[in-house]
Amino acid sequence: MNRSELIAVARDAIRGCGVNSKLYPSIGLYVNHHLKEVPAEYWREQLGQTNPDPQSVLSILVPTADDNDMDMDEVEDDEAENSPIDFSLPGEITNYVLAVYIDAGGNIDDIAMES
Repeated sequence: MNRSELIAVARDAIRGCGVNSKLYPSIGLYVNHHLKEVPAEYWREQLGQTNPDPQSVLSILVPTADDNDMDMDEVEDDEAENSPIDFSLPGEITNYVLAVYIDAGGNIDDIAMES
């Protein structure tokens, strides 16, 4: 799998597991933390409401700049499969990411909140 395919798998895993995931509780921790800490104006700008539901927060997560700006032609498949795919809220509102770890077979190993 190349890096762009891994990003798609990671995004689908986050959204598919959702904020109530028992297998990956960091998803809910990430969302709930940011719902409490991020100003209402940010949510209004991003989602059109000041108090969004937790699942809608997942819909705006984006790969971090490192993942977004990576030149896919220069990344070896084994390198792409050994590093996590990091997602964060748009803009520079947080230092936290949801890191998605994917094994060589394209299966999710873990989803963790990291800084």
